[in-house]
Amino acid sequence: MARRATIFSKYNDTINTLRIAGPYEFNKWDGSSNLPDRYDDPLFQGYTALGYSLGILGHEETHAAHFFQRNQPGSWVSLSAHPTVQYIPTHDGKIAVVIFPDVQKIQTVSKAMFLDVQNVIKTLRADSDIKLIIGISPWGRQQEQKFLDSHAEGCDVLLGSGPGAGLTSSLSPNHQTLWVRAYSKGRTVSMLQIEHFPSRTAKFSWRIGKNITSNLLVLNEKVQANSAMQKILAPLDTQAKRSESPRKTSCGH
Repeated sequence: MARRATIFSKYNDTINTLRIAGPYEFNKWDGSSNLPDRYDDPLFQGYTALGYSLGILGHEETHAAHFFQRNQPGSWVSLSAHPTVQYIPTHDGKIAVVIFPDVQKIQTVSKAMFLDVQNVIKTLRADSDIKLIIGISPWGRQQEQKFLDSHAEGCDVLLGSGPGAGLTSSLSPNHQTLWVRAYSKGRTVSMLQIEHFPSRTAKFSWRIGKNITSNLLVLNEKVQANSAMQKILAPLDTQAKRSESPRKTSCGH
């Protein structure tokens, strides 16, 4: 996280920069979790300091949900059984973020879910005040691919998560949706740069390297750790060292 903070500090224009965290930041999509027992854990404080514009939480990330509801209300929201929409204002109009329904342990997304999401996106595309539609999906790579292949008028950008491999960038068949998937280890940041908001004409298409750029930033040793974030996370390092300390044993006769 300290390296992520360094990357974020280089793009600190809060008007023109969005920081979005998809689900499964605090536990894996299969339900396994390393969540801390206390809501005021430095891990959550670190995420607060990162200053996300919007964060999405999975159905089992309840500890994180309780913390952010108290300390950053509105910035972090939980997945729902139905598609929901969050709006982010900009100087040029609103950005709509469509949060796809939570499928939990269901492997196949129903046709009704597909239709619900598509109807929400269709309504947003008809609104002239909406300049960009971002979809956030917990469905997994296979279902996201199926959604993109079967729906011509989708969101402008789809940020995917859940089962399946990460993806730096891929275009939908009509080149009107840019699809990016998060990598599961938390050691990368996906960065999209959009030159202009898309038009709603049938002729519009994304052209990677022209009107949109997608880069995967690897958080390796070449990225210097942010000192302020290191201070926030220091108690976690102390706890880790204590847990790794060899235990003294004794035996009696």
